[in-house]
Amino acid sequence: MSTGAVARWKFVEGDKEFELVVDGRVVTNDGSVLVDAAVEGVGLAYVFEDMVSGLVSEKRLVRVLDGYCPHIPGYFLYYPSRLNLAPKLEVLIDFLKIGRRRGKKYA
Repeated sequence: MSTGAVARWKFVEGDKEFELVVDGRVVTNDGSVLVDAAVEGVGLAYVFEDMVSGLVSEKRLVRVLDGYCPHIPGYFLYYPSRLNLAPKLEVLIDFLKIGRRRGKKYA
């Protein structure tokens, strides 16, 4: 996080949601680094499913704590205002909207 704090891992058990502070040997905000570390056997990675679905199907990674993982409906894009958007950001937003209407997923 921008504050330097490590994000907590979020889980669900039935109707109850809870978070855990997890310490580890690798701390990064780059999901691909976490996935690479997990493939190399460094430990667990808490990442979006579509980042590892191919590796799971290839049996290079195994899902754990499956029954406790929350369902996240998708990615979200937050930006400060609709006024005076940078042209590059406008193009990205339009691209993502078109892809969403066509049912595409972007990772």
